[in-house]
Formats: sequence, structure tokens, C-alpha cells
Amino acid sequence: MPTVTVPQVRPNDEFSIEAQAQIVEDWFAGSTPAGTDQTGQACDTGSPYFQYITGNIRTGST
Repeated sequence: MPTVTVPQVRPNDEFSIEAQAQIVEDWFAGSTPAGTDQTGQACDTGSPYFQYITGNIRTGST
């Protein structure tokens, strides 16, 4: 399994509602958009996307 680097946390206001929805969709489906560190596994708790979802979206801090 390749090493996944966690991207630097971005201020919450840098992602629009649509961008946040795309992050959730890509994580849920296991999509691997070009230029991302997404793991390619659906709902992977080791994905940097999951870290963003749990640390920002689920907490309501966006």
C-alpha cells in the first residue's frame, strides 16, 4: 500500500459547500481524483479525506 501523506489542514472557509460535498462523495465512493492523496478505497478511515470529514465537516466547523 502506498504511503498517504496528509495534506496540510486548510482553513474551513476555503472549501465551498459544493467542494465539501465532492470530498465526501469521493471518499465514500473511493474515487481517486488526479493530484490528491485519496487512497482509492471506499470509506477508508485511513484516508486524508476522512480526516477532513471528521475534523471539519462532521463537527460543523465549516
